[in-house]
Amino acid sequence: MDVWPIQPQTGGNPNPDDIVGRNQVVDYMLGQLKAGNNLLIVDPRRTGKTSTLTRLCRNPGDDTEAVMLSYEGAQTSDEVFDLTVKALVRHASLGARVAKALRHIVEVDAAAGPVKIKSAFAGRSRIDLLVDVIDAVESKLKSSQHLIIVLDEVPLAVANVAKSESPDAAAVLLQRLRALRQKQNRLRWVLAGSIGFHHVLRQANTTEGVINDLQPVSLGPLDADSGAFLAKCLLAGIGREAAAGAISRIVEDTGSIPFLIHHVVHLLGETGDGEMTDVSLDAAAEAWELFLDRDQSRSMTHLVTRLEDWPKEMRPLARSILDALATAEEPMTLDEIAELDAFVRLDRDRLLGVIELLIDDHYLADTNPTLSWRYDVLRRIWIRRRRLS
Repeated sequence: MDVWPIQPQTGGNPNPDDIVGRNQVVDYMLGQLKAGNNLLIVDPRRTGKTSTLTRLCRNPGDDTEAVMLSYEGAQTSDEVFDLTVKALVRHASLGARVAKALRHIVEVDAAAGPVKIKSAFAGRSRIDLLVDVIDAVESKLKSSQHLIIVLDEVPLAVANVAKSESPDAAAVLLQRLRALRQKQNRLRWVLAGSIGFHHVLRQANTTEGVINDLQPVSLGPLDADSGAFLAKCLLAGIGREAAAGAISRIVEDTGSIPFLIHHVVHLLGETGDGEMTDVSLDAAAEAWELFLDRDQSRSMTHLVTRLEDWPKEMRPLARSILDALATAEEPMTLDEIAELDAFVRLDRDRLLGVIELLIDDHYLADTNPTLSWRYDVLRRIWIRRRRLS
């Protein structure tokens, strides 16, 4: 494939036309959805989750439409309802039909303002009405047509509902979403988020039964070839080419995470001497170090602060485990971790329980019988942010 110039994007989401890679995982997800499975995607922030889902929605296949909406910022069940209705009404090809189907339930201005419920439905909660809305949407699909509904940042919204309303309200939201997945024949669902569902299930006082119908998919970084191609396109975007070894160094330093590749190339554009010379291996390495030392790397501080979602009594132990594995020379077994001075007096079941949560939260990888950081680049960022030796 020929390289094309892409401008480094260090904030927001990249242009959909400039999303590189992910072909294999997108094809896999579409195959699973076509087979009737609904999907669950929970990956750390800044690893390309939203971009991948955008790619999926742009070309979902014949006789299939896709709509994507983010629940980030939703604080209440009513806001979840409003965001859902507005996204469906704004859909490029289905929007007009959806608006017509919903006119007996709601009055909605897709541009602004809250969704108003018609008086006949005023006594019902908006989360209960969500079932009626989705029924109406499905009724407007053609007989051979399917609709993929991608809901991003679901765990965050559930956590906000639990906090602003009640754990019961959060549990009802999860239950209604499950009921919708079980009910619709021509709808497929993708639930995604950057914090683990295991946290919000605890906050909602419910169990994995509300999500155990979803097929989990892990995205992770780009493959090395796609990461290298993205780096070349980004360098073309700043009018530069790479000298021998520079591309490999960028991919290695960034762990082939698109967000980090964008940042490194952006810094290469900022630190150039004005001449469009080839980017050397040393310059690529210096740009990575500059990223780690400058304010840009603050976008990765969620690695530290994300533990604030954990129960307060678990956080010190979780940090200690991550510190130990971040600085270990090689992966460790549970028994080896338990023998470290920091944990030798600790109950083994408690240690195991926190480790299991760290695996669920995508910090650690279980390479039975050993444990290690899932992504080495994030391990290195953790070391820098935690000032570990």
